[in-house]
Amino acid sequence: MSASRAANVDVVNDTNGLVALEPGPNIESDVVRESNGELVIDFTADGNADGVNVNSRYQVGVFDSSNTWSMPGTSLNDTPALDWQDGMGDDYAFAIRNQDMAEHGIRIAYEAADTDNFNGAYIYFQFEPTGANSQYLRIRIDESNGNNVEASSDTIPAGTAYRCSFLVDTRAVDADVDDTDLSGQIRISTF
Repeated sequence: MSASRAANVDVVNDTNGLVALEPGPNIESDVVRESNGELVIDFTADGNADGVNVNSRYQVGVFDSSNTWSMPGTSLNDTPALDWQDGMGDDYAFAIRNQDMAEHGIRIAYEAADTDNFNGAYIYFQFEPTGANSQYLRIRIDESNGNNVEASSDTIPAGTAYRCSFLVDTRAVDADVDDTDLSGQIRISTF
């Protein structure tokens, strides 16, 4: 038997992919944007700056302060977050959207280039589900938890998403500022 079948495998920008990665609609900063078709998080303002300030906090998007909200090692009364509300609404940094017609589990990981250079600073990501999925995901990356931290969802139904806001906190940097680097890669996979 010999047969030919059509295959439709177009390559598209992140916002149009089967699993879309899209900047939040109300973000007024270029920290999260699409560049050459890919979602990027860039605190260098495309080369116009060198990074985040020492002894500071940078929050991109609002955090969800609902009952399931928490940041590791803190309580809601002692939160390092700068801005939070009941639900992220459209005030998130970026979203991971399932544009397939089937549900998928999502695995989100942050791979730090070198956690030896965190020097007391950390990055915290909060992922808020939309639609029927109610499982929040959280990732905190610091020198104590290694350079590959991940969280997984059960499933994301077709057409729903995880919205993400994140915080970079350098208030506890305990070394030379020039030696501090929180850079890495966010890895998103489906299962």
